[in-house]
Amino acid sequence: MIMNNILALCNLHTAPEIEQFKNARSFPVIPFLGRYVFLDFTLSNFSNSDIDKMGILVRHNPQNINMHLGGNQVWNKNTKTGFLYMLYDERGILNEKYNTDISNLKLNSWVLKRAKIDYVIVASCHYLIRFDYRNIIAFHKERGNDVTMLYKESELGKELPHIDILNADDNGRVKNIYHNDLRKKKVKVDIESYVFSFPFLMNILKHEGQGISFKDAIKLALKQKDVKVECYPFDGSVQAIFDFKDYYHTSLALLSYKQRRKLFSSNWTIYTRTHDTPPSRLGEMSEVKNSFISNGSYIDGHVDSSILARNVTIEKDAKVEKSLIFSEAIIESGAIVRNAVVEHGVRIKANSVLEGSFEHPLYIDKSN
Repeated sequence: MIMNNILALCNLHTAPEIEQFKNARSFPVIPFLGRYVFLDFTLSNFSNSDIDKMGILVRHNPQNINMHLGGNQVWNKNTKTGFLYMLYDERGILNEKYNTDISNLKLNSWVLKRAKIDYVIVASCHYLIRFDYRNIIAFHKERGNDVTMLYKESELGKELPHIDILNADDNGRVKNIYHNDLRKKKVKVDIESYVFSFPFLMNILKHEGQGISFKDAIKLALKQKDVKVECYPFDGSVQAIFDFKDYYHTSLALLSYKQRRKLFSSNWTIYTRTHDTPPSRLGEMSEVKNSFISNGSYIDGHVDSSILARNVTIEKDAKVEKSLIFSEAIIESGAIVRNAVVEHGVRIKANSVLEGSFEHPLYIDKSN
């Protein structure tokens, strides 16, 4: 049943900047597993949770997002009354104080009026999860919360420098939010998915132009006794992407079926923009092991533990191992690529050797 009184927003303002990709694309549309981008997972969670009113809060590079969305109907199950809007605040180009999620939604508050909603979900795209938002919505309603924050219990608190921590009492009421100081082993990780009651959301939109985020506004609200903020546990797998190494390691880890089934399920489709490309082809001398091969690719060499996007060519006697190859790239005959990420359209010359390591993967763009 479609949840008509809910608006779900994918918040790109919180997405990290990955240094290697910043000149080519923004984080939400970085290729992932050959055919997806990170944005797909958050939007698919909304769609699979029977939410048909969706928006994307875009921080920068809206053209990248727009190109991926295309007709944007693939994520929308209800094309008559549902919608998916790309929301952008151009004031942020000139004044960074307006380049926040709060200012973005305030400028585009018309979407709130059109949606006629009681609750708003705001979720990040750099925490990859498979999550049914109907569960947290039911909890939020039952508890009468102003805000409900999704968290993941972790025993790796001393190893996760990028995360924020929720400090909550035994009843789940959030007392404060702080950046991880690496002191505690067992922590409640804020995975940046929140449910807001509509009156509370409208109140925090008053922070427009002050340079603060939804999370900052929640921190301020925690100082008020009449605001109820609780947390809700997520017991599934979380793949967190903060930097280039995270991206590389997470991609290769998902070649394992055991790891992959924690994120993917036959009854939980990950929707993405599709392309009209022919099937992949394997030459007579090709050898492919433990790899994802996307449509349109041609392989006449050796590919092992790697991920190939669309229309990649691996020529005769070329070897690709533990690498991510983006679309339209060509690995010429006799070339060797190991522990690397090869950008869109790059041509690796014949018999060349380009090799990084698992801990320090090599990034190859057209300038190399």
